[in-house]
Amino acid sequence: MKFLSLNLIAFGPFTQTVLNFYPPEKGLHLIYGPNEAGKSSALRALRCALYGIPERSVDDFVHPYSKMRIGATLINHTGHQIGFVRRKGRSGTLRDADDAEPLNEGILSEFLSGVDETLFSTLFGIDHAVLVNGGEEIIKGGGDIGQILFSAGSGISDFRKIQSDIQAEAEKLFKPGGKTPLINESIATLKNTQKVLRDTQLSGSDWECHDRNLHDALSEKTAIENDLDDLIRSNNRLQRIQHALPSIGRRKDCLTDLIHYQNVILLPENFSERRHHLITRLHVSESEVRQTEAALSEIMQSIAEIQIPENLLIHASQIELFHKKLGEFMKDSLDRPRLAGFYSSHLSDAMSILTAIRPDLTLDQADSLKLKKTDMLAIQELGSTYENLVGQRQALNTEISRCTINLEQIQKTIAFAHALNSHHVAIMPHADQKPVSLFSVFQPKPSKHAQRHLRKQFCRPAENRALMLFTVPFHGLRQHAGSQFQTNESFG
Repeated sequence: MKFLSLNLIAFGPFTQTVLNFYPPEKGLHLIYGPNEAGKSSALRALRCALYGIPERSVDDFVHPYSKMRIGATLINHTGHQIGFVRRKGRSGTLRDADDAEPLNEGILSEFLSGVDETLFSTLFGIDHAVLVNGGEEIIKGGGDIGQILFSAGSGISDFRKIQSDIQAEAEKLFKPGGKTPLINESIATLKNTQKVLRDTQLSGSDWECHDRNLHDALSEKTAIENDLDDLIRSNNRLQRIQHALPSIGRRKDCLTDLIHYQNVILLPENFSERRHHLITRLHVSESEVRQTEAALSEIMQSIAEIQIPENLLIHASQIELFHKKLGEFMKDSLDRPRLAGFYSSHLSDAMSILTAIRPDLTLDQADSLKLKKTDMLAIQELGSTYENLVGQRQALNTEISRCTINLEQIQKTIAFAHALNSHHVAIMPHADQKPVSLFSVFQPKPSKHAQRHLRKQFCRPAENRALMLFTVPFHGLRQHAGSQFQTNESFG
């Protein structure tokens, strides 16, 4: 088995640190670094990846127990590879390469080939402290070259101590001629047991006699047990009958009494509860009846003491009508001040309007001002006519503005035409210059429509091909170096 990679995901001082051991055919990979760089932590991580992180680990000073993770990739002698992640925990610590699902420890055991953690640490996990202790043990080995070589080759540095411990343990188990060691004591116990066995053994005839007696005794015992079972069953039957005799007597009495109650109505099971509830309600109702009767008596007595005048009874219907309208009267009384205020306000407004229209009339004569239906229709027609006239007026104002703008442009065009006729000049651009427009001499520049109109009036079709206008300030015509000046007569 070989390591292809060791991923120190979260262990000791490392976080997401990967040690690659590719290619696998290389026999030796050397990892070096200064003190406290993490070499011992990486060695512990290698061992913990294979055999699990101890319950109390010293490598949790950066990452807590719950976050500790070590990843590794192994390859065996057949070329089969496995990737896994080891987490800190008591069970299910071996997980797949994605740390998503647990893996069976048996999969990793196939790569370890039976090497346990102790043997692995002895042969492959030797750190500086173990080397120092091993050197001291070799020195204690003295001049025994074989033991020193054996100790160095096998990794058992304290061989002499182990040999002494084994010898002492063997003497505790067995010592020739001894009595207290465990094996010596067990041998003595075995001999005593064999002697007792010999003393307790019987001859064949004695054994047959004892066997017959045992058989007879067992047969007698079986017969006695059968008789006992019969007696027990009989006794149980008689006891049941004895216990049932009082019930049988009561049953006979009940059957005799039942004859007298054959026609009795059967009551439901909850009759007792219902009866108790109804009796309670009955008592409550009786109490309420007594209280109501007392109150009724008092009321009747009070009615009897009342003396009603005859005149009041005669007008009883009118009194009831007034009583019904009392609520409306009270509401109207509350609304009367507010309505009076509204009335005064509206009356004042009406007087103001009437005074403005017809000061010679009063409010009583205001009905004479009410319009006739024909007048209302005429007013509506006049309103519609007014709206149409307003719309037409706005359209005419817009058209006047547009015509004004056009007039200004035409006036500018006419001014430009007069200026052009007064100067009799056309400008021919030089061969290496681009053609430009002369219309930019005057500002603001004439509109495109005006320009087209001028070209039609002042340029002939043949001249359009020869005369090309370009832009230049009017005062700079004489300073233009490459231009040729010709009179309009030459194009006549």
